[in-house]
Amino acid sequence: MLNGHDKGYQAQTQNNAIQHTIQLIERLYHYDKTGELTLIKDTRRGAIHYKYDPVGRLLEATSKLGKETFNFDPASNILDRYNSTQEQSSQHTATQKGLGYNRLVNNVVQEYLDQQYQYDAFGQLIRQKSSQGDLNLEWDVLGRLVRSRNNQYTAEYRYDALGRRIQKRSKHHHTGQEQNIIYGWDGDTLAYEASADITKHYFYEKDSFVPLLQAAYHHSIELHQIQDWTEKTYSIYKDPLWNTVKQSQGFDDVWFYHCDHLGTPQEMSNQTGAIVWKAQYKAWGECKVEQAKSDFFENSEIISNNIRFQGQYYDGETGLHYNRYRYYSPYVGRFISKDPIGLLGGFNVYSYVPNPVGWVDPFDLSPKKGNSQKENNNNTTCTIGKMIRVRHYTNRKGSNAIELTQKILAVDNNRVYVEPANKKPLSQIEAEDKYQIKQGKGRDYVEFDVLESRTEWVKNPRYHREELTIKGNVINPCNLVVNRRR
Repeated sequence: MLNGHDKGYQAQTQNNAIQHTIQLIERLYHYDKTGELTLIKDTRRGAIHYKYDPVGRLLEATSKLGKETFNFDPASNILDRYNSTQEQSSQHTATQKGLGYNRLVNNVVQEYLDQQYQYDAFGQLIRQKSSQGDLNLEWDVLGRLVRSRNNQYTAEYRYDALGRRIQKRSKHHHTGQEQNIIYGWDGDTLAYEASADITKHYFYEKDSFVPLLQAAYHHSIELHQIQDWTEKTYSIYKDPLWNTVKQSQGFDDVWFYHCDHLGTPQEMSNQTGAIVWKAQYKAWGECKVEQAKSDFFENSEIISNNIRFQGQYYDGETGLHYNRYRYYSPYVGRFISKDPIGLLGGFNVYSYVPNPVGWVDPFDLSPKKGNSQKENNNNTTCTIGKMIRVRHYTNRKGSNAIELTQKILAVDNNRVYVEPANKKPLSQIEAEDKYQIKQGKGRDYVEFDVLESRTEWVKNPRYHREELTIKGNVINPCNLVVNRRR
């Protein structure tokens, strides 16, 4: 990004910008051989380093915010986290930093660092206790959060017939200040939000949740009044929605988003190229925001951004992210209620994504790979060319890891051993006998499509028989089906 000047967030005149054109933003991305993002070199945030375990789960993230480390149980729940930051709370005792501090019962988090959690019979979070005070949550019969209360705010939430949040009303306990925000939608993307003082419209990349720009005018939105047609025949000619005389208004301010590889907003700039908002994130979405100073920008108090990971909207009163069907806690890296589509979204109904550096979940239903995977010849996403269906035998741990990470690692001679899937699968005993693998290794199997040009018949050095193989890791296996046997 060029033009503008960032010192003090100070905008420049056009002539000054032309004479002193500088680079404002540069981000360089580095990947390992498996396609995992290992380093971001950011001119504003410095170097951000990532480390992973063999199945692609994030173990460590190091940035200017400090060093975060993670451990996981077999279901990929984060067991504990240790943050070595200058801002670290003194309440994080040695016991809290130790392994296993996150207690899970029935797949719900009971404790995490300095927070304790309580749930209702449906697995929905109803109370969060911490050194900062308690957060109490109430839910309706459809599993939607309708009320929150802590020591500062009480907020109420309303939804439309499609489950999209359309209103948030909050009141500050000490000042008595009330705020009413209404939300409008374009399908599943947030189109606008409006309060008494300002209306903000959001524009996105085509068919995407990645924001492009935020446009605002300094008053509330004017909504059409809907008539009651219950006692009279509906007429499109009398419906104000189809007969409006109001003209669209020009925007008072327009700010442009600059996002990272996942589509998460990192900066916003104005029309001169000056940065008016920027943020730094921890691995699972906790955000430290830096806004423009009022000395340099008119109406700088309205410059803000609540969009976080794709599809997520930050609620300041709770610290949670609204994510279309559910709410997400960036502190724990989990949703606070179960996946509404159940196990169709994965075997862990509270999990966000396997890896927050490479995955997104805009609908909070089923995670998908973001744009972080480096494109290479080993990527087997569905593409043009002759495809064949193959089968790979593994154990339960392996099938879980393949489903979780969408990767099949080439651990034997840098090859993945498969067989054509046009015949009936072998039984567990038959698979273990034919391929001379350890007992239990043939319990499960996965089937997927692969480019025929990627397959090769090679002689297995163990028992000197030709087998069908794929050289290198299989990333994003096309039309993957995981089969688990009892």
